[in-house]
Amino acid sequence: MAFVNHHKKGLAVGCLSSYIKLRNQKEKKMQEELEERLTELEIRFSHQALQVEELNDVVIECHKRIDHLVKENQRLAKMLETLAETLEESPDE
Repeated sequence: MAFVNHHKKGLAVGCLSSYIKLRNQKEKKMQEELEERLTELEIRFSHQALQVEELNDVVIECHKRIDHLVKENQRLAKMLETLAETLEESPDE
């Protein structure tokens, strides 16, 4: 009977050892997958940060151009107003 109990304990220890090894392998695989996902997210974030900077530069340049065009439009409108005041109306009007 002692042999049987000792044999059962040996099987239990062996099973437990196998279970722990399997669990450790799974945890290691999960850790590696998480690290890969984190690395991929960091790469994506870096690319998006660069794109945001580039888009910001484009927006700033567009805003400068719009400001310039608004001022040019105002200047031309004043010029037309001044020109219209100096024109005589035609006799038909």
